[in-house]
Parts: sequence; structure tokens; C-alpha cells
Amino acid sequence: MPEVLNIATSGLLTLQRALSTTSNNIVNVNTEGYSRQAVHFETQQSRQTGAGFIGSGVTASPVERVYNAYLVDQVHLHTASESSLSTMSDMVSRLDNVLADPAGGLNQNIQKFFSAVNSMANNPASSPERRVVIAEAEALATQVKYLDNSLDQLNTEINNRMVNLTNEITEIANNIAHINERIVFVSDSSANILPNDLMDQRDLLITRLASKVGVSTVETNDGAVNVFIGTGQPLVVGSDVNALSTAKNDFDSRRLEVVYTRDGSNADITSSITGGELKGLLNFRDQVLDETRNQLGVLVVGLGESINEQHRLGLDLDGNFGQDFFKPAEVGVVADPDNAGAAVIDVTISDYTDIEASDYQLRYDGSQWLMLRKSDSSVTTSAGSFTLDGMDISITGGAPQTGDTYLIRPTHGGAAAFEVQLSKPGDIAAAAALRSESNDTNLGDAALSVSADIDSAIAGDITVSFDPDAMGPGMPGYTVSGAVTATIAYDPVADASGVDVALAGIGTLHLSGNPEAGDSFTIANNLTATGDNTNALALVDMQELRVLENGKSSFQSFYGNIVADVGVKARQAEVNASTETTLLQQAQTARASVSGVNLDEEAANLLKFQQAYQAAARVVSVADSMFQTLLSATRR
Repeated sequence: MPEVLNIATSGLLTLQRALSTTSNNIVNVNTEGYSRQAVHFETQQSRQTGAGFIGSGVTASPVERVYNAYLVDQVHLHTASESSLSTMSDMVSRLDNVLADPAGGLNQNIQKFFSAVNSMANNPASSPERRVVIAEAEALATQVKYLDNSLDQLNTEINNRMVNLTNEITEIANNIAHINERIVFVSDSSANILPNDLMDQRDLLITRLASKVGVSTVETNDGAVNVFIGTGQPLVVGSDVNALSTAKNDFDSRRLEVVYTRDGSNADITSSITGGELKGLLNFRDQVLDETRNQLGVLVVGLGESINEQHRLGLDLDGNFGQDFFKPAEVGVVADPDNAGAAVIDVTISDYTDIEASDYQLRYDGSQWLMLRKSDSSVTTSAGSFTLDGMDISITGGAPQTGDTYLIRPTHGGAAAFEVQLSKPGDIAAAAALRSESNDTNLGDAALSVSADIDSAIAGDITVSFDPDAMGPGMPGYTVSGAVTATIAYDPVADASGVDVALAGIGTLHLSGNPEAGDSFTIANNLTATGDNTNALALVDMQELRVLENGKSSFQSFYGNIVADVGVKARQAEVNASTETTLLQQAQTARASVSGVNLDEEAANLLKFQQAYQAAARVVSVADSMFQTLLSATRR
């Protein structure tokens, strides 16, 4: 009799636990991060009797959560990757919108500037046309600064988000550590009694952490989970936390780096971050924003320096050689605060056509200097001053020490420093420094023009005369006499369509036509610069000249390449983010298929356990009836 009652009681207690667990699953169907819980039934040990082994009821295992560690790790992995790629896509798309906006781009302003110069060339003595040139130049400079400011705002946003993210990461890590401590305190791993709800909360926190930064986890024997970031830096170890923060870059105070603090010691782990929103911001800054800023710098440095170079070759309305039209470009050089040597690094741009869109790191290794171009990691070595990528690197001062490092930025600040230096319309050098005239007695149809490459007046007139035997018997050419003497080969049969010849100390002569013996030309200082538009026309021609990237690109085509490059990156980032979103959804679905609550299944279980509970209660009733019958029999 007692055996029957005990069996019935074990069934009631076990089924009550199953009903409670099922009910808990149903009401938590919409709880974020909740893992379905289950109770497993086992037969209690049978009792041996003379009639054989008789069952003694049922028992239930502790309530367990249905959990697959691999699937959860996949969710964490794809959460980190999706967050990183989505952040990258959003930031690149915003930059693309700024650069590609017709009202905000540069091509329209470049076109207006050269159109204004062309209008001035048609009327070089007119003050209104000259004023328009300066106005359009200032509008161009304003637009350049607008773009640079837009890039700077993105950089500021990245800094602010990095500060917030590192604070959030540290806060989440503290919460994980606190839950670790509670789990270890209440768990009985030997009996497999674990706080399932706390473990779900911890998994949810780790997932949220993965959306901020890439993580990996290792579960310990006491139920705690250690969390690692980067290349294995421990963020959470049991109930201990190592914080993340930000610090200013040693070379650029407007650039933040990620700092990892452990045992009171700080380390820069920016390059070690893998995944999450934080990695997306860093990738955008390093792979897109910095490169775009440097490319914009190449454009404005090339534009400013080329215009300045040509402008200095002309004469203004007062007959003076032209000044710099735009503010000359300056190369930024920043020394590492930890440098121990006394070397002084001075960098100037010597060839704007050879400038690369890159920052450089110059380091002394104890015997020589190593120049690292950051865009492609190529290294150039030198024992002293040297020239590289259109820059003259001068190393003076005291002796350097091993490890001394400098950051060289030829284009990074080019857009921010771009401005018009001329203010007076009369200072625009529209006239050529030299003029050329043909002798009235010339019999042939030859022509000569000169593109001067001088910054001061020549000492006297120069005469260029055609001689059929200038280069020797039967070898025609021109003889040059006066302030400059030279002999120039020129064969009317082969060269009548036009040839350009460099004349040392003067510039380039353009010769064409069929001269007769004795035909001559005079090259002299231009004393009537007021109505001359020769240098203005040369400035107009620069719009189409391929002066950037070693003669590969004009100003407008180069800017078009910048816009196209960012556009391609925006599209690629969008595709990558979309693909990773799909993978994350698949990982979440796979986890839900194991750990998620299925209401149909739980309803079926509820009905099944309810019926079993009612049957067990009936066994109790039967046992009670049997007991009452026995009592009645013994009272007689």
C-alpha cells in the first residue's frame, strides 16, 4: 500500500515540475534571449522482492535549458561581423553622398574657376573679369574647405562614438562579471543545478557585447565565462574586468585610439580590434576616410601648386612677375613625443605631379632612416637627406637616436590649408613675361612663340635666325644670339607642322612653318603687359592638362576618380553588409530551432503532462481507497 502511494506521489511531484517548466516556457515565448527549458524523466530504482523487482516511481532531472554552445557562438560571431559591416556601409554611404552631390562636389567649382580665367583672357585689361576670377577662386577654396569640414565632422563623429562604445563595452563587461559571480555562487555543478535564467541573461549580454566589438568566450568549470577581445586580450575573467577606453594619438590629437587597461598598465590595441561597431568605425577611418582626405589633398595641392607655378611665369598689370595665386602647400611633420634624438626633419614639395595620397612614417633604426609609405607599406632607406614621391626630405640638426620616429603628411592637411592668396585684381599675371615678334623682312611663313620659364626679366633681346647650314652643311636650323646663344635643329620638311624646343634659361620655343634663309624672330621682355593674355591662356589650358599622378589625370578627372572610388566602396560595403545580415539571420534561426520556444509543442506538452498528472492523482485516490478498505476490514 505505501508503495502505491509513494509511486503516485513521485508522479505528482515530477509532473508538477514538468507542468511548471512548460508553463514558464509558454509565458517567456517573447522574452529576448530566453532559452527553452526542459525536464527529463527517469525511473526510480526498483525494489527487489520475492515476486521480483517492483518499480518505485519516477524522478526528474534538474530543470535544464535546451542549449547548443556552437550555435550560440555562431550568433556571437555573425553579430560582430554584421555590426561591423553595417557600420562601415552606413559611413561610406554618407561620405559618398557628400562627394557625389553636384552642389557639394568640386568639379562644378573647378569648371567655374577656369571659365572665369577664360573670360579674363578674352579681355585681360578689364577689372570686372579679373574680380570674377578672384571670386571664383575664393568660391573654389570655400568648397574645398566645406568638403574638408565634412570629412572632419565624420572624424569627430567617429571619435565620439569610440568614446561611447568603449564606455558601453566596459559597462557590459562589468555586468557579465557580476552575473558570473552570481552564477558561481548559486550553482551546484556536481548536481547539475544551474541558474538557467542568469545564464540566458549572460548570453544576451555577450551578444550585445559582440555587436560593439568582436569577442570569443571560454566557459570555466565553475560555470563562469571568460570573455576575450582582439587578439586574445581578456576583457572578463570570472568576476574581474579589464577596461577599455580611448586616448589621443601621439601624432594627431584629433585622432583617438583604443586603449586596453590591465593591472594599471595601458596598451594601444586599436589594430587588434576584430568585429563589432567599433571595428566598423576603425575600418572606415583607416580604409576610406583617411584615404579620401589624402586624395583630396593631392588634388588641391596639385591644383594650387600648378596654378602658382604658371602664374609666377606671367606679368601682372604693373608689369611685375606674378605672385603665388594660392597659398603654397606645406607638408606636416610630427615628431613622436618619445623621440630622444635631436634630428630636425624638414619636408618640402618639389614635384607636385609625383605626390602620393599617403602618409609616411620616418624612423631611424640606429644606422639609417627608413621611410614607410603607409598606403602600400613600401619602405625606402637612406643614410641622410633624400627625395621621394615628389618630396625633398631634409634631415639636419643633432644626432638621431635609435627608434626616433616622425609622421610625414604631405596631403592630409592640404584641403584645410587651401586658400586664395591674391586679393587685388591687378595682381593676376595674365600677360607673358616674354614676347616674340617676326622680322618684317621675313620671306617665309614660319612662326615662333615662346612659353617662358623665368621669374625675372632677361638681360637683353634674343634673336632667332634661320640658317640652312646652322647645324652643318645642308643641316638646317636656327641660330640663337643676344642674351642667350644656342643652335637649334629645324628641318622645314619634317618640322613644318610644329615642334617644341627647350631653350636653356628661357623656356620652350614653339617653331612651325617654312622659313627662308635669314628669316628671324626677336624675343624680348614684355613691356606692354596690359593687353596681353598669353599667360591667361596658359592658365586656361591647365584645366585639361594631365598634371596629377605623373601625367595620368587632370584636376576634374582626378576628382571624378575620388568620387567613383568611394562609390565603389559604398556599393561593396552595402553588398557585404547585406550578405552578413543574411548569415546572421540564419545563425539566429538555427539557434532558435534548438533553444527557441515552440508554442504548439509546449501546448501539446502541457496537455500531455496535465493528463498524466490527473492519472497520477487517480492513483493516489485508488491508494486511499485501498487503505480505507484495509482499515475497515481490521475494525471488524
